[in-house]
Amino acid sequence: MLFIIEDRVYFRIDDGALWEKNDEGAKVILSPIVARLLHLFLQEKGRVVTREEIMNYVWEKHGLEPSNNSLNQYVSQLRKLMAHFQLPDETLRTVPREGFVGVPYYMMWQRECQRYVL
Repeated sequence: MLFIIEDRVYFRIDDGALWEKNDEGAKVILSPIVARLLHLFLQEKGRVVTREEIMNYVWEKHGLEPSNNSLNQYVSQLRKLMAHFQLPDETLRTVPREGFVGVPYYMMWQRECQRYVL
C-alpha cells in the first residue's frame, strides 16, 4: 500500500520506504518500528491515538516489550524524518496527557492503483 502525504512525500508500508515525489532513488528505508508508527498515524488520520494504543500496535502485537522512553525516542525519530521532508509541524502533534495526532492530510493508493482520497 502506498500513502501520499501532502501530495509530495510517498510512504510504502510494504518495505518502509519514504521518499520525495519523483525521487524514489533517494528513498529512506525506515526501521520496522518507525514504519509501524507512521503507518498507525496514517491509518488513524487525525484521531488522537493514545500511548497505550501505540505501544500495543507498534510493540506488543509483534512480541516486543514497549516503554514510554522507547516511544518518545521513536516519535522523535519520526518528527526528524518529517522535518527532513519539510512536512508541516502539525504532521505529528502531541496532545498532552492523551497521546498523539498524526498526518491529517494524505491520499492512499491500493496496489490495484485505485485511488482513495481520505
